Amino acid sequence: MTLLADLGNRVGVDLWHYQTPDGRSLRLTLDWVYPFAAGEKKWTHPQIEAFDRTTLLVPYRRAEAAYQDVNYETVIAKTEHRSPGEQGQPALPGDIAAVTI
Repeated sequence: MTLLADLGNRVGVDLWHYQTPDGRSLRLTLDWVYPFAAGEKKWTHPQIEAFDRTTLLVPYRRAEAAYQDVNYETVIAKTEHRSPGEQGQPALPGDIAAVTI
C-alpha cells in the first residue's frame, strides 16, 4: 500500500493522508504494526509464512519520507540493527520487492 501511496503522489492523489469515513488510514495501519515492526511486541497473529519484520523496511522508509516521522526511522534503525540517525540504507521509494503494507 505504501508503493500505491507513492504512485498516487505522482498523479496528484494523496493516499498518505486519506482517511475513510470511519477513520481508517494508511498511517493508522503503520502505527498499529509499529510495535511488531520495531520488535517491541511478538507477532502472534495467524500467518501463512513466518513473520519477518525486514519485509517492512521499504514500507517504513516510504512512510518516514512521507510523514517525516522519527518513529518510523526508529523502526528502520532497529530492523537494520543500528541507532536512529546512524547512516543506514538509502530510502527505496521505487523498490517493489517488499510491498507488505
